[in-house]
Amino acid sequence: MQDLPEGRVKTVTARTTSICLVRFDGHWSAMNNHCPHQKGPLGEGAIEKGLDDKCWIRCPWHGWDFDPLTGKPPGGLEDSGQKCIRSTSAMVRFS
Repeated sequence: MQDLPEGRVKTVTARTTSICLVRFDGHWSAMNNHCPHQKGPLGEGAIEKGLDDKCWIRCPWHGWDFDPLTGKPPGGLEDSGQKCIRSTSAMVRFS
């Protein structure tokens, strides 16, 4: 796998599990690739700046936002967050 550029997301597959791989702010994170809204592919989304000037992973289907390192949604939407599989400042290697 080629290195993922800073500030980008990508879909990767580990066996049969689809994962949203994130490189943001010098850290790597991996989370469920399916948005809890309607299962949109987060790894095909982008990291964008929201109204609060904070950066969010934006689902490409309906614009739902998630913290790129924790998977948590913006305040007030805590019941719809993503489970962060792993977050680290080191490279996570998927074979």
